[in-house]
Amino acid sequence: MEEPPHQRNIGAMSRSYCVEIMNEHVGGFTDETPHGPRPVGRQSIRHPTVRDVFTWPGFAVTLVAGAEHLDRPIRVAQATELVDPTNYLRRDALIMTVGHELVDDATCARFVENLIASGASAIALAVGVEGHTPPPGLAPAAERAGIALFEVPPTLPFVSFSEKLFQLAEHRSERERRRREDGRMLDYVRRGYASAQIFQNRFPEVPGAQYAVLCVPVETSALVEGVIIEGWIDDVTVVVADEIFVRGFEQAASDAVYGLGSPVPQRELARSIKEAMATFTLSTRRGAGVGPRDLSTFGGLVERLTSEQLAPFRAQLADPLQRYDARRGRSLWPTLRAFIQTGASVSATADLLDVHENSVRNRLSRVHELTGLDPMTLDGQFALAVAVHAT
Repeated sequence: MEEPPHQRNIGAMSRSYCVEIMNEHVGGFTDETPHGPRPVGRQSIRHPTVRDVFTWPGFAVTLVAGAEHLDRPIRVAQATELVDPTNYLRRDALIMTVGHELVDDATCARFVENLIASGASAIALAVGVEGHTPPPGLAPAAERAGIALFEVPPTLPFVSFSEKLFQLAEHRSERERRRREDGRMLDYVRRGYASAQIFQNRFPEVPGAQYAVLCVPVETSALVEGVIIEGWIDDVTVVVADEIFVRGFEQAASDAVYGLGSPVPQRELARSIKEAMATFTLSTRRGAGVGPRDLSTFGGLVERLTSEQLAPFRAQLADPLQRYDARRGRSLWPTLRAFIQTGASVSATADLLDVHENSVRNRLSRVHELTGLDPMTLDGQFALAVAVHAT
């Protein structure tokens, strides 16, 4: 008889081990100080797009080409009258021109090709300029090349575009600064370095009031009414809102990636943040929204284990059984998998494998001898189920 691959009882420690892991993912954290060099949040810039230009108050522009290419970002507005301005352009630029040098169709086509090569986002053509006729070949060239072209009336100076982009950049910068700062404070609350009362002026503790935390990818916005705080923790946007509004988001975004924390009073905000961060991790793996109830399931727990945490279960349990099957031509591992999948039912396992129940019992007895874990006990089933999941 082969010796068991280990002498200690993994089953005896499996539940406490997984409880420690759960604490690490949901409640416990590493010994870091709040003043250490830990990045909180990352910059997430949403530049205006070509489509946005048509919604700006006072910008009475007219689209004449490239209607299917309005979602490109605009980072800067640059004016040029050169046919080949590629050495002077930045990527994602709105190119403003009167078109003085665009004297024929071939020149228009060459101009557009150069803009495409420079990564331009759109063309703004001034019309109504005294003594100048807009080049008729520019719109067809833009349509063929796949770039938006819109006409700018004489009442709208080109400098207005630069001023508007600068205004939006300042607003965006202020929002990002606020999100980074709020994210840092939320992280301190999550990690126990600060009380939720640091947000007292934002949402005072009201008897009976419940708040919930929603986590979404950092590059997205939760778009939830009633948002009280929205900050960045690592690569996650963390939103604190009235729990009624968060539940509404849950119903409206069932196919989105998000994580929810339990509704809590203000003083228990840290718990909801931890739960939401943990459910968001599950959500990114499943590709669907996850709520706090999923954290209390076996699957929810095991899915949060890292490869390093699963390694002992593979090395000490799965690998020895699979090696034994390969050497002896046995079916211990398939039997164990079926046993776990059927809810530890010997009869259901026998039916699934089309073997006698005594064969199942004999194989499970051999699993016990090789691993030191009894599949018929709760501790044994728990550890062996983790091993099955890990393989």
